[in-house]
Amino acid sequence: MKLYGRKVLILAADGGEYSEILDTRRAFEREGAVVFITAPSDHMTIETVEGGRSGGEILLDFPLAGVDPELFDALVIPDGLLAADILAKSDVAKQVISDFHTAKRPICASGQAEKLLVTVGIDPHPLVLREEDELPGFLQRSIELVMESPSRYEPNSQN
Repeated sequence: MKLYGRKVLILAADGGEYSEILDTRRAFEREGAVVFITAPSDHMTIETVEGGRSGGEILLDFPLAGVDPELFDALVIPDGLLAADILAKSDVAKQVISDFHTAKRPICASGQAEKLLVTVGIDPHPLVLREEDELPGFLQRSIELVMESPSRYEPNSQN
């Protein structure tokens, strides 16, 4: 349990990849992290896709508005073309991403989410990105980044 007690926020939106969101949650939880899913939505669920078809609903833990990056150890943004477009049009989502970056929290972006980071004005190169590789490799690198990063509770962390 490499990430025991760490808090990870998954930023998703309608059109996100169903299995990627859930696999991301499970991978971090297996390592002991407490994982929350949020989205810029008026509802407490998002509609996902899977293989170009409807993937089902995912329940959100809380609304995106008011999220404080100081309460989390990392931000993960799963893949999804439509989701990335929705997040890029959301001022709240862009502000949360920027706030995580300013707080020096790890940001892990999968697939189309890299374009979102560019839209926000964040250089994606020092971050964990999933481009052409498979999801398990991306998740393993993301877990390692969070494990190597200072916890929000460590006195030497850059809060």
